[in-house]
Amino acid sequence: MKTILKSGSIGFLAFNLWLAVIGIARADTNFVMTTPNFIYEVNGVPPTNSPGFFVNNCPPLTLFAGHTYTFTMEAASIHPMIVGTNFSSGTPAPAAFAYSNAAPQDIATGTIFLTLPATDFPTHLYYQCNVHGFYGVITVMPSPVAPPPNEIVSLSVTTNVVLISTGVSTSYVLVPQFNCDLLNGTWLPVPEYTNTFDNGTNTTVFDRLDPICGSNVFLRISQQPPN
Repeated sequence: MKTILKSGSIGFLAFNLWLAVIGIARADTNFVMTTPNFIYEVNGVPPTNSPGFFVNNCPPLTLFAGHTYTFTMEAASIHPMIVGTNFSSGTPAPAAFAYSNAAPQDIATGTIFLTLPATDFPTHLYYQCNVHGFYGVITVMPSPVAPPPNEIVSLSVTTNVVLISTGVSTSYVLVPQFNCDLLNGTWLPVPEYTNTFDNGTNTTVFDRLDPICGSNVFLRISQQPPN
């Protein structure tokens, strides 16, 4: 694995390892949308409600004003998604409520970018299948105070990966993410990880990702607002 480390938004440091690491920095969430039935799963986590038509049965999401979020669509072709200002009960169709700051709309594969303004933002949005109408609620909250500056200070790769960073705050969620292909791949959360905070230092530990990505693994630690 090849190693590249980016600290915040300042420069790159190279390590003589074969693991690529990019950044500890503020990064907004990528949601991977799948459709195992007449329902959306988000990042592989199924909701507790049953599949159905024109019902609120998809996981609720909490997003923050002033940020851009991505929805990576891996849905069945019959379940294209709309991000709307309201939900449809059948008439008019969900596309009638399409939110202007989300594009492209009405797609089952590809990426939808949702940009929330810092002010005058909608308090609720809805993601809904444009054909069958099942949907989930998006609650939009004011953006929290920015996290403190961060710096990655060390990286160890043996049977697992240990990354130490400073300047973190326990009020923010640190999420290690990986990508197998920076040009065409998608950033996904590391399957299992731990974060340990002690006197302003954070230690993030997770398994190597060679079994998933092979020899090219790109990693980043995103500092996300609390839900």
